[in-house]
Amino acid sequence: MTSLERENWNIELSWVKARVGIIGNELADRLAKAAASDSDAKIVFNRLPLSTLISKIEEETKLKWQNECEECAKAGITKEFFSNGS
Repeated sequence: MTSLERENWNIELSWVKARVGIIGNELADRLAKAAASDSDAKIVFNRLPLSTLISKIEEETKLKWQNECEECAKAGITKEFFSNGS
């Protein structure tokens, strides 16, 4: 649990069109671009949600299985059922 969660913070993100006269938007845009291009910036949040990690592992495993299946000269019956790796 993060410290913000323990303190009952609610964080909401919303998309705002750039430079449309909203006070502070130009400054926020400049700061975001500066932070994104700063190679010396300290990474403050570097954890992935478990669901993202599991999805990535499943995706890579499926691709690996598909490649191995396509390269295999045998397993004709299996290829008939799972020809696209799904």
